[in-house]
Amino acid sequence: MFYLVAHPVEFLKFMGSDFRQLILDGGISIETPFEYQPTRKGDAYRFRTTVQLDADIVNFVPEPDLYPGNLDWQKAFEGGYRTHQETLKRFASQLDGVRILAWIIGTMMSTLVIVSMRKRVPLEIGGYPLDWVYLILWSGCVYAVRRYALTVVFRLIVGLMTRWIRMRWQLT
Repeated sequence: MFYLVAHPVEFLKFMGSDFRQLILDGGISIETPFEYQPTRKGDAYRFRTTVQLDADIVNFVPEPDLYPGNLDWQKAFEGGYRTHQETLKRFASQLDGVRILAWIIGTMMSTLVIVSMRKRVPLEIGGYPLDWVYLILWSGCVYAVRRYALTVVFRLIVGLMTRWIRMRWQLT
């Protein structure tokens, strides 16, 4: 949630690129290259983590013992690993922002249903409002909206995004 609030522009960029890639491709690879000197020409070292929609996470890590006993290699490896971990934490925060956004939308939708219902059908006994009934109904409405309505809304959004991308890049 904090990422969504603290970095709204980066979150919107994430929703437009990485999240879309995650949905359309079924996964995303997060790569963190790092340098080690001296390297042979053409050598590139990188950490790579692949996250799939079904929650599979695959890590590709350079061989830690590639240069045994070399402290420079160990420092470069450790620095690359720390940078990769920070990148993964940022990605996880962005994904958590998507969850929080869905939670906020679900709460707002269910609240609108209960507020409009309370205005149209006020429940009273002897002139006393029965607000506790609305609280019970609101809990059930929140569950129903989050469980069913948001699924439909997100499927609709992903479907529209997919159609738009296919039309824009003329994919089949």
